[in-house]
Amino acid sequence: MVNGKRVIVKKFDEEAISNVVVSVREVSSDGIVIVRFSEPIYVPLNYTNFTSKELDITYQSNLNKNVTLQSWNVTNLDDSYMEIALKFSDPTRVS
Repeated sequence: MVNGKRVIVKKFDEEAISNVVVSVREVSSDGIVIVRFSEPIYVPLNYTNFTSKELDITYQSNLNKNVTLQSWNVTNLDDSYMEIALKFSDPTRVS
């Protein structure tokens, strides 16, 4: 569950409802986010081509509203974790 909602994962062109818990484990100062899954997931071969159709990634800050998330890409994915590289408009203002 993510924020109290069940996660729907696509698996071989069929939707399967899963109770996988997704949690952010680490965010580096370089904008690398490590996400962990509570149970093994299916890993598609083309994960480096993920877009906003596959993942909804947003950034909100109560402190600095002038910084925006410009882009992101999945750099690594296996059945237990995902690594995402974030690119901000002004990375020096993100902590």
